[in-house]
Amino acid sequence: MRFKISVFRIVGIALAVLVLAELCMLAVAGTGLITSLAINLHLLKSTSGPFWATSTLVGALPTSTSLPPAATSTQTVPTQTPVPPPTHTSTPVPTPTPTPAPTDTPAPPTPTSTSTLRPTDTPTPTLTYTPTPAPTPTPAPPTATPTPSIDFVVVHQRMWTNGENGGLSINGTVNGCGYGHQIYVWAIDAAGNPLSGVVIGDTYNNPKHITGEKGPGHAQYDLYKNGYQLLVVEDTNAGRPVTSEISQVMSSNDWEIPIPWLIEGQYCATEEECLSRRADPDRVGSNSLCWGHYSYEIIFQRTW
Repeated sequence: MRFKISVFRIVGIALAVLVLAELCMLAVAGTGLITSLAINLHLLKSTSGPFWATSTLVGALPTSTSLPPAATSTQTVPTQTPVPPPTHTSTPVPTPTPTPAPTDTPAPPTPTSTSTLRPTDTPTPTLTYTPTPAPTPTPAPPTATPTPSIDFVVVHQRMWTNGENGGLSINGTVNGCGYGHQIYVWAIDAAGNPLSGVVIGDTYNNPKHITGEKGPGHAQYDLYKNGYQLLVVEDTNAGRPVTSEISQVMSSNDWEIPIPWLIEGQYCATEEECLSRRADPDRVGSNSLCWGHYSYEIIFQRTW
């Protein structure tokens, strides 16, 4: 009896090992098969029947047919009561839906390092010294233009030479007289421009002449064995009385002409010759120069 039990135990252990190996191969079949095998093992341990009973039990084990997954509920096996193996209906195992592998979310792009512009050094401007301009002096109020002591002065006066007057002289001595016997008068302003409207007179109040009557700023006197000392007696441009210098005598009489003028005019070469040849009212018959035929020019200039 004891021998039979030992054989049974050995066979049971071998069966258990085979079952465990099959379980490893059929793990995908679910947990229902495991439950069935557990029942068979329990029966093997509890039965005391003959060996063939064991064979029948083993032959009742299900084949390696795919089994549906068993329910997760725990099944209570009655103690000491052999339970016939359940008949299992093959249920197709649902195909597991493959879980899609998570896709790698691309990491955000690494920010590109932006080079920071270094501020350039702004050169400190060099201070330039600007001198303060000196204050412009305020001009003094204009003073009244002082009235000149003389409005017109004689700036030029001379006697023409014998040749200028139309005569002929040889070696400074008259050899023929000209026919001119005039005084040519000009008036000019302070800048030297011809000035018309100036009234010319003489010290004896003879008839007057006005510049402009013979051309711009020009007047003229005729001499008939006489002479004049001329001056400006009026300036129609001034609007007031004017003063004037008086010229030297300009005469056509020999004795009223200075000896130096006669020599410069080449009427006589020396003073002795001039004195011996000129006409003289105190000496009758003396007239070998050019009595009555001498000409002059004179310029009056206004001083303002």
